[in-house]
Amino acid sequence: MAGDKLGLKSRVAYLRWRLSALDLPSTWKRAREVGVQHGKWAPGIFADMIWWAAFRDTGFQDYVDWDFAILSGAERSTYMTNALSNHIAERFNEPSKRELFQDKIVFNRLFDGYLHRAWFEV
Repeated sequence: MAGDKLGLKSRVAYLRWRLSALDLPSTWKRAREVGVQHGKWAPGIFADMIWWAAFRDTGFQDYVDWDFAILSGAERSTYMTNALSNHIAERFNEPSKRELFQDKIVFNRLFDGYLHRAWFEV
């Protein structure tokens, strides 16, 4: 493993996929909402969202849900974003076993005896 970086091929493929799915009007709408919520300038939030998505694997919804607009860079770096978690899973999970971890229903059935029941009971 080269330092602490994840595989370049995986990161480039993910970035390509994200760019193909980019919905700028939706992203702008989220940036405006975050700006209103936190009293910040929407264009600055928009640029920050794009930057963190492109270079720090932070999805737009992660940015909104975890209040990235009010966190410092050091605080943001402590978060395990969905994209980063996926990169790690792809790199380190045995390819033939990945489906067991990606499909939550299969996972829950397989590891039922080890799961805390309170999460599943109403």
